[in-house]
Amino acid sequence: MDQLTSELSETGFVPDSPWAFPPLEVEFSEQDDDEESFDEDSRPAAPVNVDFDDPISDHLVKVLRRRARDACNVNSPDKVRLEAIDWMFIPGQCDEEGLDFEHVCMALESRPTVVRVRAVLQMWKAGVILSRPLPQQATALPLDLESEVAARVGFGLPVKIARIIWSWPSIHAFDIVDRFPGEDVAGVLRRFDASGLVAAAHMRLYFVARNPDILPANLLRTFSFAKSIHVVY
Repeated sequence: MDQLTSELSETGFVPDSPWAFPPLEVEFSEQDDDEESFDEDSRPAAPVNVDFDDPISDHLVKVLRRRARDACNVNSPDKVRLEAIDWMFIPGQCDEEGLDFEHVCMALESRPTVVRVRAVLQMWKAGVILSRPLPQQATALPLDLESEVAARVGFGLPVKIARIIWSWPSIHAFDIVDRFPGEDVAGVLRRFDASGLVAAAHMRLYFVARNPDILPANLLRTFSFAKSIHVVY
């Protein structure tokens, strides 16, 4: 296990310094901080900070914004956080108004997969640790992203690991190791880290699809989280 920890340290999955982890006070603000941080395009790919003149669209944005904050804010009570995450990841699950996540996204011309991975990225930034995996009825790793994992990281073990990380944002790396004894889990995580598909803090793993923090400054200036993710739905 010490050898594995050493190998993971080389990839950033274990920080060199106890302070080398994402800030714990990240929240969704009323302003369009996504655009400032990641040079987002104008499409509401993660429409938690977009305002519309149409009152119906504006209400839907507020619903999604509230749920996203509940899911990603480090100060959210566990029950509130899990309810928000379940609403975002379980197809057809309605809130108290009878609204379900995917139909809200469709009304706002947003791709549910992009909104979900953007929320997971925010969980990683905030250092959120979930107390349980996503429910069994939650959406699995989308085929488009699974195909990207196979193309960029490899078939077989990488795809299996990606599915597990997707199903439990913040899962501990050693939990992955325990599921695949004798396999080169450290090598797979190293490739995930280099690809930006998975981000980690203190051995906790998040399938973020894109990690802007590993981009050089010249590329970050033109980076668009939404446009870089080629998923249909």
